[in-house]
Amino acid sequence: MSSGKNCLYEFGDFVLDEHRRVLLRGGQPVSLTPKVFETLLLLVKERDHPIPHEELIKRIWPDTTAGKNNLDQNLFLLRKVLQLKTLSYKVLCNIMAIIRPICVEDVRSFSWR
Repeated sequence: MSSGKNCLYEFGDFVLDEHRRVLLRGGQPVSLTPKVFETLLLLVKERDHPIPHEELIKRIWPDTTAGKNNLDQNLFLLRKVLQLKTLSYKVLCNIMAIIRPICVEDVRSFSWR
């Protein structure tokens, strides 16, 4: 981030740490590939501005020819990690809209639980 703040995004049992590039569940790291992490981070950061599939693909794979299948695979893996059985792209965006960002600089103490 350009501000230099370490932003954490907390939702349910999850904490997404942008600076460390890790997703935690109940304080434990969750295994994500770099592109799946990038997909989740982008959806979280842009939660108030739905992104069309084509734009999302371009932003996640800027230097590669990727298609809807790549995005669908990442969303499938996110559903699995977030333990959501069925989830469309629009529903995933709506879920991301409830995520609240926490900037470490603005919080006196933060517990990983």
